[in-house]
Amino acid sequence: MQQMNTTNSFKKFTYPFFETLCVIDGVIQHVDYHEKRYRLTYKHHYGTIPDTSLIDGLVVPSSWCSGRVKLKICYNQKEKNAVFSSYPYLPINSLQCIEAPDLNYNFKFFDRNALIDLFNAKGNCDDVLILQAGWVRDSSYANICFWDGKEWFTPKTPLLCGTMRAQLLHEKNLVLADIHLQDLNQFKGFKLINAMRDFERDPLCKMNKVLPPI
Repeated sequence: MQQMNTTNSFKKFTYPFFETLCVIDGVIQHVDYHEKRYRLTYKHHYGTIPDTSLIDGLVVPSSWCSGRVKLKICYNQKEKNAVFSSYPYLPINSLQCIEAPDLNYNFKFFDRNALIDLFNAKGNCDDVLILQAGWVRDSSYANICFWDGKEWFTPKTPLLCGTMRAQLLHEKNLVLADIHLQDLNQFKGFKLINAMRDFERDPLCKMNKVLPPI
């Protein structure tokens, strides 16, 4: 049985996987999508279905019941660790394209060193846009979607299938597509999407702020 630890410290890599959930005014958002990914990850790596839910036994402390809050749940086969923190919203206006042909991040691993290395290569941009043989995948910490003036498109094969991406696809607000670097001039703008960002309120970013690979 997994036990939930709500202290704010843990040994690095004691928990190999994590989920980041958004809490708004004390209410945890879109739990079903996180629960599905948690169960898939757990089954793949531990060979069985967890006997408790992702947020089993979790109570949002009163000190974190106002505004938009980040909840990070790290876990292994037997334990979970929940950490609440403030969420400083960072606008993303520019992306540096970078090739990462060998990168594999198909589960939400706690070890993000490879992604951090890519992020550090962003230069003067706000983040990187990760490519594999020219095919668009993700930014360093979010999925991406592109607006063509009529519809929103997102890469059919991202590095990681995000929960906000899953929700928007379920609601038919996104269209799956194979998107190559050469296709980007067909779009009018882009947004980054993850559990913490507000898809509806985030501004549309200009495509000329997506810089080609160096």
